[in-house]
Amino acid sequence: MATLVWSHRLFIGVETLDEQHESMLALGRELRRLLTTSAPRAPTLEVFDQLIRQTRFHFAVEESLMRFFAYSRHEAHQALHARILARAEEMRAQFAAGERFAAWGAAKFIDEWVLAHIAQSDSKYAHTMR
Repeated sequence: MATLVWSHRLFIGVETLDEQHESMLALGRELRRLLTTSAPRAPTLEVFDQLIRQTRFHFAVEESLMRFFAYSRHEAHQALHARILARAEEMRAQFAAGERFAAWGAAKFIDEWVLAHIAQSDSKYAHTMR
């Protein structure tokens, strides 16, 4: 699994979004730690919920900026957001239900959810907002 650490490589140059990304990485790091150390379910679900809420808010801000700046791939990016949130909710539900291997799957998904989305998807639109 990748290291969820803020670095220059993840900087997209839009201050509000960069701050949100950094905060999401910190939550993702904490969630992954809880998921991989057999921490109690209740505090783990609390962090899971917090990361999902923050991600939902962050995606709404991104989508608003994309519309404002008339980003041509806005609809495709919005669809990606919907898929990420649906998968995050699914992982959370599986973990909450105590499904076997749900914690490991969720821990791995955090890389895609947070890191890959910032480094790959978000970097594609950032130039339109500077």
